[in-house]
Formats: sequence, C-alpha cells, structure tokens
Amino acid sequence: EKQQRSMSDEKSLGASQKMLSPSRSTSNCSSKQESRQDSWEVVEGLRTSMNYAQEMQAQEGYLLKKRKWPLKGWHKRYFFLDKGILKYAKTQADIEKGKLHGCIDVGLSVMSVKKSTKCIDLDTEEHIYHLKVYPKGNRTICQ
Repeated sequence: EKQQRSMSDEKSLGASQKMLSPSRSTSNCSSKQESRQDSWEVVEGLRTSMNYAQEMQAQEGYLLKKRKWPLKGWHKRYFFLDKGILKYAKTQADIEKGKLHGCIDVGLSVMSVKKSTKCIDLDTEEHIYHLKVYPKGNRTICQ
C-alpha cells in the first residue's frame, strides 16, 4: 500500500519539481574540497524520455555498488538496463536465472552523476543507490 501511494505521488510530481530538490546522501566518492567542475550533476528528463529509453538497445555489464551493512564497501555487481529498468545481481548468470539482488525504475529516480570519479547516485526516494564504474580493463555498462 505504501509503495502504491508512493508511486502515485511520484507520478503526480512533474520532472522539474523533483529535480529541484533531490535528496542527497552525505557520503561522497571523494573527500577533497570539490571545484564546480568536479561537482555532482543532476541528470534531468529521465521520466520524459522514457519512450526513447524503451527504444534503446539493452545495456549490461559490471559496476561497483556501495554497501553499508553487513559487508561495508564497494562490491562488484552485474547490471542489466532494459526499457528504463535497471536490474542487478552478483553475476550475469544470476540475472539469466532470475536471481536478482534488486530492480530500479530509472525513470522514477533522480540520477546524479560525478564524472571526475565516475560515480552515479540513483535516488528512488526509498533508497539511494551509490554506483561506480568498474576499473579499466574490465567490462562495464558504461563502455
């Protein structure tokens, strides 16, 4: 019931209203003082471009996902993005078996990107997902 109410509230908000006040976690990928060029950029128009996203080719690969508890730190996860839905699991085989760790509707999320550290935050209102591009030489979703 709470999720249905949240989703209907979400649909009633305009994309611009949501983009004006994204919630932000206190954790950063970098602890240094940041210049304007090095700051987080909110990606707008995710909801309004859903028709385009549904026509795009599926993307998949490894990203690092931050965990707080019980195994704090960055963990490698396999992500699969198709028609605006981002699914993730430990491996590609797990996704193929339907053994998912999670599923995120990107169109209903606020996405913030920090290009200098290759970090992505997805705020779904219920959770904030912290993602980072997997180190070079490995297959990632962003290649």
